[in-house]
Amino acid sequence: MNAVSPACDTTFTIEKARIFDGESVIPADTVIVENGRIATVGRTLGPSAQGETIDGTGCTLLPGLIDSHTHILGNSLKQALVFGVTTELDMGTDSKFAAEVKNKQAKGDLLDWADLFSAGALVTAPGGHGTEYGMKVPTLAGPEEAQAYVDARIGEGSDYIKVIYDNGES
Repeated sequence: MNAVSPACDTTFTIEKARIFDGESVIPADTVIVENGRIATVGRTLGPSAQGETIDGTGCTLLPGLIDSHTHILGNSLKQALVFGVTTELDMGTDSKFAAEVKNKQAKGDLLDWADLFSAGALVTAPGGHGTEYGMKVPTLAGPEEAQAYVDARIGEGSDYIKVIYDNGES
């Protein structure tokens, strides 16, 4: 999961920042990013030979956040990145929209959007959760329908399958 495409040529240095690695504050103050990836973390490394140097005084660097239950719409992935969410696990959206976003991201476009992994369409029981919103939601009436449903999601490019366990009763 990488919010920056390997094709990205972004190189910069952040100096004098507090760095939190997800577990603790680490004894470093400089991060050098080369070609869109963290290359070096250390104390007083000095700036990279290329790119901009950013003064991180008074700032804290954090790992990108992952939102593990979203429903993407419009530019919500762009909004997510603004708040530090670098990856979203979508639990039900239009599969064509998800495929379009993932295709653009694979080409190195939409670098200002969070990475997307998606179930595409979710599935529930007839009358189950999701059907009450007035949108067409796929349903499975029995286990004999499951394989065709899974095959169709794989064919659409879904990264995983979301099944809502519901008996269809209110």
